[in-house]
Amino acid sequence: MIKSECYDFYSTMAILTWEGTNIMERKTAAELEKMYDYVSQFFEGRAQVHKGDRWCHITEDGVPAYPERYEYVSPFSRGLAWAWKGTEKFQIRYDGTRAA
Repeated sequence: MIKSECYDFYSTMAILTWEGTNIMERKTAAELEKMYDYVSQFFEGRAQVHKGDRWCHITEDGVPAYPERYEYVSPFSRGLAWAWKGTEKFQIRYDGTRAA
């Protein structure tokens, strides 16, 4: 008998196991919540996360989408998110670079 399992969905993605092998390497909501103080829902493949006093976005596998950390970031919409750093407010792309 072949055993398979399906775990909780998070952002329309699930971790599937087929005969003991992970088909999709995605972190579960519980795993992400252990890594960060706050994890939002995913929008456009990115979630806002807060750790300590800094914010950034992560990809669906739980990896930071870019190296920069901000005082706050908004969810992505149409490829852009708002970021706050000091007194500046500006838009960033998926990779954290500033939009023109």
